[in-house]
Amino acid sequence: MEIWHVSRAETVPMLSQRWPDLPWNKARAIDTGWDFRVWILDERWVVRAARTHAASWRLNREWRLLDSFLSEIPFRVPRYERRIIGAGVYPCIPGEALPDNREPTGPTLYAIREFLDWMGRKVPQAPPDILRRRWTRSYLAWSQKALREVEPLLSVKEGRRIRALLGEASERLASETWNPVLLHGDLVPEHVLQDGQGALGFLDFGDWRWGDPAFDWSGIVGLEHVIPDSGRETWPARITGYRLTARLTGISWALRMGDVEGSEMAMRMLRRLI
Repeated sequence: MEIWHVSRAETVPMLSQRWPDLPWNKARAIDTGWDFRVWILDERWVVRAARTHAASWRLNREWRLLDSFLSEIPFRVPRYERRIIGAGVYPCIPGEALPDNREPTGPTLYAIREFLDWMGRKVPQAPPDILRRRWTRSYLAWSQKALREVEPLLSVKEGRRIRALLGEASERLASETWNPVLLHGDLVPEHVLQDGQGALGFLDFGDWRWGDPAFDWSGIVGLEHVIPDSGRETWPARITGYRLTARLTGISWALRMGDVEGSEMAMRMLRRLI
C-alpha cells in the first residue's frame, strides 16, 4: 500500500481523491510539527498526515493504543474514523492548546493529573525490572547524545552544571525502584486542549511507551506542583533531567533544520533551567 507523504500544494486534490465522501469547504493548515502535517477542515475534521516513514509508523502505533483503550478512556482523544497508511481523519476536539509561556491554572493542573493518574493505573505485561532497565538504557543514551551535540555551544560553567544535573537524574533513575507506567510520551502544552468549560482533550499518542512515571510530568511547567505524594521526594531530580534533555534535543533539532531563531529560543529556555 502507498504511504501518504504529500506536500502542502498537493493537499486539496489529495483529500478529494482519498476521501471523496468527506464534506468540507475550507482547509486550514498547521505545518509546524516535526513529524506530521495537520489540516483542519471546516473546524470539523482533522487530517493528520505523516511527513516520513518513521512518523507513519508512529501514527500506526497511536492507533493501536487508542483502539485498545478507546472504549474506556474518560478523556477527549482523537477518534479516527478514516485511515490509510500514513494518514487519518478524526472529528475535531474542541478547545485551544495550552499556552506554553505560562503555567496552567490550578483546575487545569489537577485535570491533567487525573489523566496521568488514569494512564498510570494501566498494568504492563512485561516484568517491571525489564521495563526499568530498558527505559534507563534508552534515557542514558538519549541524554548523552543530546548533550554531546550541544555542549560545544555552551560555556564551561554551563556544561559542568548540566552534566551534574543529568548525572544526578541518571543516578536516581538507575538506583531507585519505581513502577513503570503507561506514558503519553510527548505531553507538552500543544498536545493538551482546553475549552471554555474546563474540559481537556489530549492529542498525539504516537510516542506512548512503558517507563518512568516522572517523565510525563516533565513536559508541562507547573505539573511538578501537583505530583503525587509518593513522588515528591524522588521525582524532582528526574523531572529536571528530562527537561534538560528535551531542551538540548530541541536546540540540536533546530540547528539541523536551520532554524536559528528556534535554537536561540531553546537555548534561553535551557539556561532558565540551570
